[in-house]
Amino acid sequence: MRHVTYRPAPGVRWTIEDDGLLLDDGTGHIAKVGYPDAAIWDLMVRGYRHGKLVELVTHIASLDESAADELVAECLELWAERGVLRKEVAADG
Repeated sequence: MRHVTYRPAPGVRWTIEDDGLLLDDGTGHIAKVGYPDAAIWDLMVRGYRHGKLVELVTHIASLDESAADELVAECLELWAERGVLRKEVAADG
């Protein structure tokens, strides 16, 4: 079985703040990421897989599972498109 993980791209830095996080893409462009998206970033960099991210986001953002799944997928896809995440596909085992 294969699974997809995401890792911050080389050079990307972030700082957690009370109301979200500041994300530096490594080129000097800094973006403010609010909640619940900031929580998704934090959980993702801690190594949680997609299914567990969705489970936790249902509680964090008071969403049903379908809406949480959509939010997690949208955030990961957007960050990958913007180059701040690196998508990795690996075989389990």
